[in-house]
Amino acid sequence: MKTVLRLSIPVTLSSMLLPLSGLLDSVLVPRLLGAYASDPVALYGLFAGGAVTVINLPVSICYGIAAASVPAVATAATTAGQSVRKRIFFSLGITVLIGGASAIGLYLFAAPAAKIIFRSLQGEELQTLIGLIRAFSVSALTLSCVQTLSACLTAQGKPQHAALSMLIAVTVKTGTYAVLLQNAKTSVFGLAYATNLCYLVAFLLDLLYNLIVSKRRSQPKIKAEQEGEKE
Repeated sequence: MKTVLRLSIPVTLSSMLLPLSGLLDSVLVPRLLGAYASDPVALYGLFAGGAVTVINLPVSICYGIAAASVPAVATAATTAGQSVRKRIFFSLGITVLIGGASAIGLYLFAAPAAKIIFRSLQGEELQTLIGLIRAFSVSALTLSCVQTLSACLTAQGKPQHAALSMLIAVTVKTGTYAVLLQNAKTSVFGLAYATNLCYLVAFLLDLLYNLIVSKRRSQPKIKAEQEGEKE
């Protein structure tokens, strides 16, 4: 029971951070946009209900890679420490290929994607959504990588690191858009830029934690092998 709770509580907290961040955004963002926009709720809706929905499509495809990484990395962690990093980078490499191709595709084909998925939008609203998808397209890559790396940390018994990195990333995001949204020229695009930064920070922290944890796991085994060779 202790083991289950030790693993499940950080995973639950980590998965709750993004919805809670979205709830906070739905309160703060319209108020910040309301200082100069005539319909701040509609602007926020274009991002949260439009751009985020489109970006989450390729991210959901990469979820399968994250799920498959857990048993693969966990098995390697209990057998050969040197192979842990290989499996982490293998999973990350596949994620980068799919997420990177998706990010490029969304940027290049933002206009037809928006027109097909959101047919009711026209005029300025449609152009704003297209711009938001392009500005937010890089998150298709970074969020997919965060997903995979968080699963790798869970597989190594360190889900609390993934929760901590996401907490730091969400804090950075909130502080960033609180500044950017005060500029009428940036408008709702400031939220897209801040969210891009959020996932980039989470990605870099998760990658760093994976490297540190996998190195610590490999060191005792390397020493044991060296001592065995001496004997």
